[in-house]
Amino acid sequence: MSEAILADVRNTINQVVAANQHYFDIWKDHILFTWQWWLQLFLTIGPVIFWFLFRKKQKTAGVCFSGMFVLLIASGLDFIGNSYGMWFYPFKFVPAIPPYIPWNLMLAIEVMVLLEHKPRFSPILKAIILSLFNAFVIEPLAVWMGLYVPVNWKTIYSVPIYIAIYLIAYRISRNRPFKHLDNQQSRDNIAELNEIFSKLILMSQKWPTAKRGRDLMEYISVFLQEVLQIDTGFFIYQGKFISQVPLHFYSPWGVFAEDTKSMKSLVNKMKLDTLASLPYGERWISRDKWSYRTSMYTPSEIGDLSIWRIYVRKECVGAMVLGRKQPREKQNNKYMHLYMTHIALVWEMFVELRIEREKKIYIGL
Repeated sequence: MSEAILADVRNTINQVVAANQHYFDIWKDHILFTWQWWLQLFLTIGPVIFWFLFRKKQKTAGVCFSGMFVLLIASGLDFIGNSYGMWFYPFKFVPAIPPYIPWNLMLAIEVMVLLEHKPRFSPILKAIILSLFNAFVIEPLAVWMGLYVPVNWKTIYSVPIYIAIYLIAYRISRNRPFKHLDNQQSRDNIAELNEIFSKLILMSQKWPTAKRGRDLMEYISVFLQEVLQIDTGFFIYQGKFISQVPLHFYSPWGVFAEDTKSMKSLVNKMKLDTLASLPYGERWISRDKWSYRTSMYTPSEIGDLSIWRIYVRKECVGAMVLGRKQPREKQNNKYMHLYMTHIALVWEMFVELRIEREKKIYIGL
């Protein structure tokens, strides 16, 4: 390369550096902490949080790779469009990061959500819906807010591009290697579930022979704490299965064990009818949706609460109250129903054996 060409390249690079420095001054004085800046922040973080909260963990590999493809190809197209003056984005979240990254990240999350949900729905229809929504809703909204400025570009041009991006992402997500990875993840989940059930069966072999109900509760609480890693919980139980006997508070652990006196007082005031009529039993409910705060004390450390009622001969005689700080895969509602069904069967067996023992004692007397 000749010295003249090298000098021209160096001069061009210096102009780019000077332009970036000038934009940084504008960003620092006029963009940082404006509502446009906060919106860029939301577009960067919000979709990612939404994805992690609502994604289907069993099918992640292909969908994530497709999302990465969308982010890269959309960013590449935006780079070309910006470079040739077809459009530009006036506001940046961070000067060093291209201004179109938050928008492309949002597009990638949109595609990933569509790929995961309603998998049997026509991919062509999904692609059309995505393209029309982004071309005729998102883009005009961004123009109206001054966040996106088309120069030599018409909205209709975006429609086939969005359709092509989604259909290619769809094909990538259905690739055989990713199906293998997703199937492997499902097999890993099944293997973990089988291991938990093996431990449950092994541990529960001695449960029916417990001398007292509180011993049985201690056995079950060990499984809930050590195997399922339930953060906190306790048992509500009616002694002797007699309606006149008050409910009792047993075997607390975690934050419920920190104030047993208050918990005992609360439980003693409850009635079996209250437990039997609760509409939110047998599943995890976040504390924001829990409508029985007046009758069930929920410490602030607990994120989700669940009540699993205990039945003996089809009558409710108590409940297991469980709380967790954060959800875990092995604690999801489907798995919990399986664990609790086994525990309920063992509990019923314990009660029947206990009744038989008391009959023998009574006859012997």
